Amino acid sequence: MYENIVSVSADVHGRKRLKQVTDYSFADKLTAVPLTIPETMVAAAEYPIGFTKNNDTLEPSALLGLANGRNLFVDANGRWIGNYIPAIVRRYPFVIGHTPGDRNLALCIDESSGLLSETEGEPLFTEDLQPAPTLVKTLQFCKELESARGATLLATTAIVEAGLIQPWPLKIQQGDSVREISGLFRIEKAAFFSLSDENVLKLRANGGLTLAYAHLISMHRLQALAKMTPAVAPPQPAPPTKPTSDLSRVPSEDLVFRF
Repeated sequence: MYENIVSVSADVHGRKRLKQVTDYSFADKLTAVPLTIPETMVAAAEYPIGFTKNNDTLEPSALLGLANGRNLFVDANGRWIGNYIPAIVRRYPFVIGHTPGDRNLALCIDESSGLLSETEGEPLFTEDLQPAPTLVKTLQFCKELESARGATLLATTAIVEAGLIQPWPLKIQQGDSVREISGLFRIEKAAFFSLSDENVLKLRANGGLTLAYAHLISMHRLQALAKMTPAVAPPQPAPPTKPTSDLSRVPSEDLVFRF
């Protein structure tokens, strides 16, 4: 999704403007995107939610497609056809990460997004090269998203430690063909409803209950997603793809940005 990430700075972007995102073609190859706990209940009404691996950890993800490299919620004109757009997609073209040769976290932007302009859109900086309202709002959104992802990671870890996670191999029947999807995980329903009171209280305290319920509620969306999937299966289906990992998941108050 990101191709040319650079740190946002007054020196480089002091006179740049940001155009509004109207074309989501940048996300048309994503088949899964990470979710945070605050958005899972809304997302569950539209997308199946599974758990996917990010390095050595699991995280909840909205499933956007069952074919290799195709997001079914972005149409041929680049329009997002779902009602809810996941926060990590709405963050584009910004991202928090490390720039080459710099170990500090920074607010970065994809300069190949086509959304930067000299004349169109909202300014990133004021005339005296201070962050403009658009950039301040963006930074706050990114910090809140990072904080929410950190909390979501802790809740997911608690779900794993409670012994609720199991592999979720999918077989999608489409006419005479069967599409097999691997690399996903789910909560085992019987184990969840057999949790001890102690574990229920623990999951309630860290948001794990909300996440678990959203995941289970979202299961009914899998059939709808399967119906959206083209009948011709790719030769070797691959696990869902996600945006490039960019995060250290540190609390928002630890993020330091220098413009």
